[in-house]
Amino acid sequence: MIPETFAEGDSLIHAVNPQLKVALALLYSLVLALSSSLTILFAGLMTALGLVLIARLSLKEVLKRLTILIGFLVLIWLLVPLTYPGQTIVSLGILKLSLPGLHLALQISLKSTTILIFLMALLATMPVATLG
Repeated sequence: MIPETFAEGDSLIHAVNPQLKVALALLYSLVLALSSSLTILFAGLMTALGLVLIARLSLKEVLKRLTILIGFLVLIWLLVPLTYPGQTIVSLGILKLSLPGLHLALQISLKSTTILIFLMALLATMPVATLG
């Protein structure tokens, strides 16, 4: 059985029409995935966190659901800055830390975290049967 921890609630987000939630989630995810502006990505993260607060989701549960993503992002931060070509900012023997690699790792982190939080706030606040 799939736990529906976030689906049980009576917040403003829970009351939104399910079709509207799905459409907003798709549109928002698409905009964030295609954006390369850090300003837009940070604004998106703040918006997603605001929706979590409006939906009154347990921050402990939200962080618990983010743990797998965080593990993946640690690997991104360990590999991408060292393997992505571009201006080197630190060189330790054969290891070269590139500025474009750091920028790309930050973009990946912001995009994936923001989209996941936004999806939790919108889609996890309805039962799976309704989403289906």
